[in-house]
Amino acid sequence: MTTNPNDFARAIDLQHAAEQAYRQARAARDAGGGAQREPAAAMQAAAARAYVDAARARERATGI
Repeated sequence: MTTNPNDFARAIDLQHAAEQAYRQARAARDAGGGAQREPAAAMQAAAARAYVDAARARERATGI
């Protein structure tokens, strides 16, 4: 299979963005008090799911 360079680059960008969102949510969870922990944990979980989706898109783009 051939690699689509545009799709591959887009998938890597999405992975990096999701990774950054995960780190920011973790920092917010760690810095926040008890009231912010639950929403920050939900954001962290959503970012983790986005990372997995981006990794799957990257696999599709490379044809592996």
